[in-house]
Amino acid sequence: MSIDSPQQSAEGASGSLGFSRQAGFWYLTGTENPLVAFTTRDGGVSGGIYSSLNLGFSTDDERTNVEENRRLVCRQLGATSVTTIRQVHGAR
Repeated sequence: MSIDSPQQSAEGASGSLGFSRQAGFWYLTGTENPLVAFTTRDGGVSGGIYSSLNLGFSTDDERTNVEENRRLVCRQLGATSVTTIRQVHGAR
């Protein structure tokens, strides 16, 4: 699956899942809760190597930038908070 053309549907335990795009976000459809959305780097306030929509507190980006980026995502999605994962590349 690529960000430009995600897999259009997948069979889930509760029926058919799919993706839709709105306001620059990819949404997983066919679910009630939680809302699942995939962001790109576009539209945030971070600069340098973290530009622009960095949502990770585990980077050396300014905390205020990450907090503002998370506020922007929440505002756009109509959500109250953002939960992210920590992706590890390797055998750790």
